[in-house]
Amino acid sequence: MQALSTKLEALVDAALANYHQAQIEIRQANEHLQKAIISAKLAEECVWRSLIEQTGIVTLMDSATRRKMDHDLSTQPLELTKANILHVLQDLYQRKDTILANSLLNVFRSLTRRYKSNDKLKLTDKRIIIYIGEGFSRSTSYTDQLTDLDRIFHFLDGKQMTTERAKTLGYQACYGDEDELENDYFRIRMFKNGNAHIYFKRKDLVDQCNRLIAYHSQHQIGKA
Repeated sequence: MQALSTKLEALVDAALANYHQAQIEIRQANEHLQKAIISAKLAEECVWRSLIEQTGIVTLMDSATRRKMDHDLSTQPLELTKANILHVLQDLYQRKDTILANSLLNVFRSLTRRYKSNDKLKLTDKRIIIYIGEGFSRSTSYTDQLTDLDRIFHFLDGKQMTTERAKTLGYQACYGDEDELENDYFRIRMFKNGNAHIYFKRKDLVDQCNRLIAYHSQHQIGKA
């Protein structure tokens, strides 16, 4: 009887050991599966982002639009199929003028909203005034908007803007200590009261921007 009890106990111990080992293997398999799912999702996101970037449409997007695109790709990407890819890329291409106009309007409004002296309807030969601060206390909040505006002017002029953030006019204006900055499209003067004046150098590009602003503004009013 004692021998049977010992044998039975050994069987129970072995069964429990096998069960616990199976539980460990299941957990490990689930962990591997989760990692595989995450890896597949990241790979899918990378493919989508690469395809969209290769269209050049990202160049037309302002920073806020690009952040929304990145968020959508991370949280709710479409299934990576040939049909979906062709549909998305074709849609982006057909909407490229609207994307550019949206981006320009977003940047224009963000730059002109603070001061009443800024024209809220169009770009003019008159300056745009923004508050940027002084010296080491300069605000960096306009870095993206100035860089976006510079990128749009480069695009309209058929040129590529530098991809090195530290070399962009917006970065240098907000993080540097120069009193005046200039490139082919803008001249920016910083003053002791913290204001910065943005002057436009290319009337032909300003006119193109104003046509886009006017068309898009009217389109928005019509939809309201």
